[in-house]
Amino acid sequence: MINATPRPIEQNSLQANRTVTGTVIEENKEPMIGVIIKVSDTTLGTVTDIDGKYSIIILL
Repeated sequence: MINATPRPIEQNSLQANRTVTGTVIEENKEPMIGVIIKVSDTTLGTVTDIDGKYSIIILL
């Protein structure tokens, strides 16, 4: 089981962008390195870092 909790942290109404961040961890609470995070139906994506964290800007 993977626990990923995305959290919107920024929204700019002029450009209609939103930054989403989160952390991907295993059941044993260890971070998952190199997990691909992809926004459905787009070409947007990113990869988790050494701490299992990611950040991605989504165009609204």
